[in-house]
Amino acid sequence: MSEEFPDEEWLDNDLVIDAQGRLFVRADRDSIAEGWPWAYAPDGAPMNPSSLPGPEGSVEETYPERPLVLLVRDGRPAR
Repeated sequence: MSEEFPDEEWLDNDLVIDAQGRLFVRADRDSIAEGWPWAYAPDGAPMNPSSLPGPEGSVEETYPERPLVLLVRDGRPAR
């Protein structure tokens, strides 16, 4: 949950698509604390389960354009 988007709840490694069709992955806790909660999704890489740390963040909370749609959680397609 973030201050900017209090209704959103993301787990490490969640894969989302934003309103512009760009893919992002929820970053690790350290990156989130530093203000970089999202990373660009790697091309063709398998997604890690949320029990593993997310990637190092590279973009701010507000960069992915809302709405965000969850595609993969815990390494499995979202329903």
